[in-house]
Amino acid sequence: MSVLGLRDEHKKLFFDYYGHLPVEFLPLDVMEGPSDIPNEEWTRWEAWREHLCKTFPRKRIPPKLRLKPGMSFQPPRFLFGWAMVSNRMGHDVVRRSRPNSDAPLPYTNYQGESVILTESLRSRFPLIMDQLGWVIIDCVWIHGKGAFTCIALADSWATGSRKPTADQIVTLRDFFGIGKGDIQALDNEPMWWMDLNSQFWQYACRRECLRDYRPWDLERRVPVRG
Repeated sequence: MSVLGLRDEHKKLFFDYYGHLPVEFLPLDVMEGPSDIPNEEWTRWEAWREHLCKTFPRKRIPPKLRLKPGMSFQPPRFLFGWAMVSNRMGHDVVRRSRPNSDAPLPYTNYQGESVILTESLRSRFPLIMDQLGWVIIDCVWIHGKGAFTCIALADSWATGSRKPTADQIVTLRDFFGIGKGDIQALDNEPMWWMDLNSQFWQYACRRECLRDYRPWDLERRVPVRG
């Protein structure tokens, strides 16, 4: 969504908060597009989205990309974790996280699997999960390759640019078995990826975004920084 429709005072508020972002993260028409994209093309949302997608995955993202309270300009969503080579592997990781349970899993229901996985991790690694809050399963988009299941240790909408420590990453990677046997990721080192379904700026209510993507945050608040 372009901020050109905003009143000058609202535009100033936007830049006071988001002015630190690299140009590729800023909404359409706020600044001139990259030199390799003609101006008439840059005014198309798809050109903007594709250019941003090409910059991912990346090791870090800028701060202040969390959801803002109430109705506000809300940023695209980014997930930090492992993009798996097969969509079924997210399901396999959840199943392995509770080896003594015979209860069926909500297959292809990413939110249901996220709840089960997080509950299992809280019982095994309470100190780590006190810091992370949630480990979720969702879909990310890779330019030129398509959608992939992601096991995410951080969600920019909830944690901003903050991500787990190196020790926490190693502990959870070993527990998930990533890089061993049939559990393979595109890269054994977790990265920031673009979410599949939230790749644009939007003027929306924080509560509605949480309802659609992180409904558990409406029920239980987990302190985060970032």
